[in-house]
This record gives sequence, structure tokens and C-alpha cells, in this order.
Amino acid sequence: MSNYNHIPDQDDDIEGYIKIDRYNPELISSLSGHYHEVLKQIGEKPERDGLLKTPERVAKAMLYLTQGYDLDAKEILSSAMFKEDYSQMVIVKDIEVYSMCEHHMLPFFWQSACGLYPKRARRRTK
Repeated sequence: MSNYNHIPDQDDDIEGYIKIDRYNPELISSLSGHYHEVLKQIGEKPERDGLLKTPERVAKAMLYLTQGYDLDAKEILSSAMFKEDYSQMVIVKDIEVYSMCEHHMLPFFWQSACGLYPKRARRRTK
């Protein structure tokens, strides 16, 4: 039975892509300060109970929403490649896609699907 609470590290023998959320404390602190100021600018009181941790939560949310900027798509996609003797169309459904509107800094997301034929060996004809 697997341990769902185990966080893999470099000593674990793992194949494929593993996503682990880690935040840079200095960046969180810097962004939190800016969001604290934004709250003040819009007339809120960041020191009140309901908003005390909001700047930090927003900073972490922004880093989470933009984490793909630092990822290597080729590495992630390569971890899903394998050889299979199969010639029928392969359909993958419910692919989660996330992005960020750069004009409004708002996240949007959707589900997608794709179908493809496995790569076939090229045969030379005489």
C-alpha cells in the first residue's frame, strides 16, 4: 500500500514527472509586501483579522498560477512517452489546461481532449 503523505526527494527512485509545490520565502515576503500595499490603496485595512494573512496567500496563489513559466515542457511531456505496439487512435480526454490572462492577471482554465495515431515505423517500398 502506498504512502500518500510521502513527498519524494532526490533519493527516491522515481520515473517521470513529479510536481512538488515549493515557495521561495524571500519572493513570498517581497510579493506579500506589495499586496499589503494594494490592500491599503483600495481602502482596506490589512491589519484586521480577516486580512492578516491575505497578502501571503495572494503571493503564494500568484506563484502557483505562474509556476509553469519555470517548467520544462519537453521534460514533462517526455516523461509520458513509452513504446507500445498499438496502431489504433489514442484519445486522451479531460486534460486540464491552465493559463493566465496577461492583460488582467486573472487565471482561466478549461479541459481539453486530443486524439492521435501512434508514431508508425516508416517502411520503404520497392
